[in-house]
Amino acid sequence: KLSGLKTAHHDLTAIPGGVAALLTNSVVERSGDGTITTAVPNLAAVYGNGGHSNSIHYDPSDDSYTVGDTGAHLYAKITRQGNLVWQFGGAGPMDPSKAFPGVPRWEVAHGHHLLSAGTFVVFDNNYLDPGPAGTIARVLKLDTTTMTATSMRSYQSGLRTNTLGDVQFLRNGDILMTVREAGTIRQIDPSGQVVAQHVLG
Repeated sequence: KLSGLKTAHHDLTAIPGGVAALLTNSVVERSGDGTITTAVPNLAAVYGNGGHSNSIHYDPSDDSYTVGDTGAHLYAKITRQGNLVWQFGGAGPMDPSKAFPGVPRWEVAHGHHLLSAGTFVVFDNNYLDPGPAGTIARVLKLDTTTMTATSMRSYQSGLRTNTLGDVQFLRNGDILMTVREAGTIRQIDPSGQVVAQHVLG
């Protein structure tokens, strides 16, 4: 219900002095005094084929954003001025030299978290797979010098959600995974063991 952000959707992220949020297919920043600034007016113009932006994080290490777009099947790192740094997934990138090659396409993905060292976790809804795997937390290592992405590990929750979902690295190296429609929050250690769980009543 914050003024200027009443039509924001899906996600927001803390930035110095305020918050940034997704507004239709743009990124807007709201300062503590209520001033609204459109940082990126059209995400589709940055990475092409935009369809449904649904997750955003601020990276203080280089004053940038990472944005997930489930309609375009991609994640992108962009400056606060709206310039593309790199693109992970998607088709027909605006700048192929900034796109990681050979990334398999997924159907529906939501939350993500990127560490400054390039470790990247994404929430894969695994929408088209009716099998027992359920939603998956995928951990990758991104090397922006060689533009390669290496799969480090993945965790199959066995729980399903077709909408929303989030993942976050914790300081001890564990992952926090929220599976919306299953109403379940799990803490998963690097070996894939669930060390804590909360199921909403």
